[in-house]
Amino acid sequence: MMVTSYGSAEARTKETKLSAGWGEQLQEWIEKDQYRHYARQRILEGIYEEHGFADYLDVGCGSGALLRDFSAKGVRCMGVDLSEEIIRYHARERFFPIVQATADDLPFADSRFEMVTCLGLVEHLSDARVAMRELHRVTKPGGVAIITVPRLAGIFPLL
Repeated sequence: MMVTSYGSAEARTKETKLSAGWGEQLQEWIEKDQYRHYARQRILEGIYEEHGFADYLDVGCGSGALLRDFSAKGVRCMGVDLSEEIIRYHARERFFPIVQATADDLPFADSRFEMVTCLGLVEHLSDARVAMRELHRVTKPGGVAIITVPRLAGIFPLL
């Protein structure tokens, strides 16, 4: 498996501060995030059972739990994350290929993936519209893209 960094030098420079983080959060995701993972997994399992998909991209893949689940089913899986810590983790574990890139500059051909997820990421971007266009661009016609953000009730929208 090859771990590669993509995106323009300008985009990488802009995101350097973000890319160095997530080490503690990654450990929490690996150790404690069963509930959120289970809910997401059930949604994707339903889509997989009803429509099937042969290839799956998770943008902001974090621990990669969903990708591991579908890789075990024979789905070609690919992860994208900006965090250097997460890239190092996946380079050690070698569950599936991962690239270091930003959500607004995905290094894939148009219409490449049947399933694309971006879960809890776009709200952290300076311009989510650019990322949404990229997610749409890499999703095959007739494919599915699932993008989630935190719920609107609560403190998050006030921040």
